[in-house]
Amino acid sequence: MSHYHSIRHHCKSNQKLPYFNQEYVIGSTLLMDEGPIKNGGILVNGDHIREVGNFDDLLSQYPNVPFIDCRNTTVLSPGFINPHEHTAYSYQVPDEILLLGYDHRNSEYRYTNRFDWILGSITKQKLPNVPGLFYYNAGKVENVENAAKIAAVEIRHLLSGTTTIAGPGGVPGIINNAGWNGTGFSNIYTEHVDYEVFPFDNAVVTRANFTKICDGGRSSIAKLVTPDNFSYVAHVGEGLPTSCIASTITKVFLDWVEYYRDTSFTIIHGVAADDTDFVQMAKYNVSLIWSPRSNLCLYGQTVDLKKIVKNNINIALGTDWSPSGSFNILQEIKCAKQEMIRQNVSFTDQDFWRFTTKNAAYSLKIQDELGEVACGKRADFFLSVYNEKKGYYGSVVDQDLSDVLGVWINGTAMVLSKELQSIWSLDAYCCNNIKLEGETSFFTSAVCFCNAPFLNASVWGLTKDYVANGTIVNWSGEYSKQGSCNPEALGHTHITFEDL
Repeated sequence: MSHYHSIRHHCKSNQKLPYFNQEYVIGSTLLMDEGPIKNGGILVNGDHIREVGNFDDLLSQYPNVPFIDCRNTTVLSPGFINPHEHTAYSYQVPDEILLLGYDHRNSEYRYTNRFDWILGSITKQKLPNVPGLFYYNAGKVENVENAAKIAAVEIRHLLSGTTTIAGPGGVPGIINNAGWNGTGFSNIYTEHVDYEVFPFDNAVVTRANFTKICDGGRSSIAKLVTPDNFSYVAHVGEGLPTSCIASTITKVFLDWVEYYRDTSFTIIHGVAADDTDFVQMAKYNVSLIWSPRSNLCLYGQTVDLKKIVKNNINIALGTDWSPSGSFNILQEIKCAKQEMIRQNVSFTDQDFWRFTTKNAAYSLKIQDELGEVACGKRADFFLSVYNEKKGYYGSVVDQDLSDVLGVWINGTAMVLSKELQSIWSLDAYCCNNIKLEGETSFFTSAVCFCNAPFLNASVWGLTKDYVANGTIVNWSGEYSKQGSCNPEALGHTHITFEDL
């Protein structure tokens, strides 16, 4: 072997890798569902993982393949999958009304279901409308500012190790986006998921229909069919269990699930679900995507974790949108851990890791390609500094942004820390990159629109501005962390920014 290049004792390599290298080996402690593999290694070939095994064995089998040896000081994890985000609406951080003193403890003003804050009422204050950032039509960028803002939102998630996001909005060429390529989102989604914010028509019609039911009247609610081979992921049970509208929506949806048994279903939120609903979910293998920060922010309550555990329901963790949710998956994990303690439920760091990798992939029905470091899976993964005190899985679920050494999507390096820049040749290959200077010491490279030529230089230049000023990306300083998720907090101090 040729001379090793050592970088802060985390990694060493046998040669400098071209940026668009098609085959390489990385050695690290591999985080797997069955437990960590020490002295592990992966062989990446193109956009997939070709082999997983012992690092030394891989070098013996493939002596001419470039390698990076990061064993003993790092962990390698499948990329985080965020199954609940509204990228096109997640540029506002956070919602101003929620910071003015909205108090969910006051029953008169408290939001009881999603329509209270979407539409408002005599006593319920409507939240300001957050316009969706639509920019793309017929293969062209029609709104440079909107495209740049969405790109900045994706970079915010990418820096935390997230490689896939499900929900409305996105740009091609950065993170893998999961959703439906419908009107306004053409060619954005690489993963097909039937993602429904309003499964029973729009907000106005849905509230009217379910209000009639709760008042003892009759209402016709259409049941929509979705293709068998896609996951149907819907916002359901968004509100308090005492809300007739929220709880009735949950039950009607689960009746729908029973009717279309051949379709894979997932519920986002499910706060209003009761004992019989959880039994029904377990019976028909309905996953739950949990977004505790947003639930606590709006309703002062989230899903009953003991019932989830009792019924062995597949649970995933998602951020929701920035006006009431978390900036990235790491902040959502912190909030979820606080709520776990409050509800006296025991989840391990490995459980939280599963919630954001394997379980999340299953909830979107993309587990054949994503969610694990395994032979044949897509090469979506990240490399982080190993912290002995936190343990192998704690090193990723409790990490700071500065602990993320690199993020790869489809085998291509998307985020490389300064430590890895001397291993990967970047500037000569990547047409666009952003350097982040400061406490995180990040270098984002193929946050690179080389693979999306319609996103022109104007879009990229404005994206760099949004990253630099921190208003959307929130990568350093006062915007890098969020406050606690204490449901007893007056107003919503738990979504303000503070150093934890």
